[in-house]
Amino acid sequence: MGEGYVVLVPASDGRLLRRRRLAQYLSLGVADLLPAPPPDVDPRHRGRLSLQGTLRIRHDFGDYQRGATGRSATLVSAEDGRQVDLLTAALAGHRLGGFVDVGIGRQIDMSGLDFFAYDGGYLRIHTPVPVAFEAMGGMAVRATDLLGYPEFSVDGVPPDASARPGPRFVAGGGVRVEGPDWIDGRVGYRQVFEPPAAAAPGEPATRRVVQEFFSATARLRLARGILSPHAAVRYDVGAARLSDMAAGTELAFPGGRHVLRVLYLRTHPVFDLASIFNVFYTTPFSDVRVGYQVRLGRTHLLVRWQLRRQRTDPTAGGAEPLVPARNGHGVSAAVAHVRRRFSARSDAFVRGGPEGIQVGASAESRAILWWQRLSLDGRAFYTYADGSGSTAGGGHLWAVQLGTDTRLFSGVHLHLLVEEAGSPGLRAAFRAFGALSVDWSIRGGAR
Repeated sequence: MGEGYVVLVPASDGRLLRRRRLAQYLSLGVADLLPAPPPDVDPRHRGRLSLQGTLRIRHDFGDYQRGATGRSATLVSAEDGRQVDLLTAALAGHRLGGFVDVGIGRQIDMSGLDFFAYDGGYLRIHTPVPVAFEAMGGMAVRATDLLGYPEFSVDGVPPDASARPGPRFVAGGGVRVEGPDWIDGRVGYRQVFEPPAAAAPGEPATRRVVQEFFSATARLRLARGILSPHAAVRYDVGAARLSDMAAGTELAFPGGRHVLRVLYLRTHPVFDLASIFNVFYTTPFSDVRVGYQVRLGRTHLLVRWQLRRQRTDPTAGGAEPLVPARNGHGVSAAVAHVRRRFSARSDAFVRGGPEGIQVGASAESRAILWWQRLSLDGRAFYTYADGSGSTAGGGHLWAVQLGTDTRLFSGVHLHLLVEEAGSPGLRAAFRAFGALSVDWSIRGGAR
């Protein structure tokens, strides 16, 4: 994938930075490594073994570069800004022996309301009752690690100074409800810690806990899928607070033409436990969202109302906030029309809150031509903010995007995207993006 664009340096005398970035992805997947089971085996209990890996190589030819940091800068980052990231590389087994799942290697996992990556392994044991037990452990992936990448760095401290020399370890486990098709649920625990550091003579060596969470998720499907309530929570043990909570429901009226969705979301940023932000940044925000969707043939109408409340909790030292709690409201609507080879959608929104009033609208469409070998995409949007409650001021922004997706051969696609944008402080901002994807599948063994 290639990108090319120019950005204006903030608070400068018109200085421009040119970015010409190339990212290459190489993925390899090998499935069905085990012999075929007897035909009388339940497909749900069939053992499977697979291998999946993805490598990313980033290269920046522009005026500024996003290279590696720490040890990875010395080992894998060239002077021209090349960075090598190993995203996934894991051997995974499902239902081995009929009741064991196992994974070894670098993998991405979900836990409650977050996701993380680690080098290690996990074990899941299925039982005769609808309950499975899980355990995992290994080394956490960081930006400073060899073949690491920055997407999973802990916030609050610079990536190259967030840890003592040496690896970070992660350990955890959970209990999952499985089997019944009307319920999904999981309770889990995870801790990220650094090994004991060298101590002065006569002092005990101690380890430092970086993150520690309890999480729980649940989703129900009641009345044959008409009512689907769900909830998720995450408790930050180190900071002694409920960092995230989400609860809502979806009501699909008989016939599926009308759908009502209600969601409550409360979130607080999570930092490294050694970060000073844990003391001063104690302002979570909460959202209430109500959405309604109706289907009229090939046309869909969507309306959503949102209330955002920026809480002002006391600081860790007990000091009361000087600014009271602030609320913001918003309303959005959309209409979409979908056909076999053509689709179009239009959106509009109005939001008001402490930062003033914001309005915006967008329109987009896609057409598939040339015997489904070529698709054309177009999108335009406009936003305006009065800036009455913001120090950044107000203004407007517009942008137009055009894109194509061409199927050159079976499994070979070329994607192109160009964008032009403008605002009062920016005369024009042209950007180009391209991606070439190649996908091969090879089948071996007896059929």
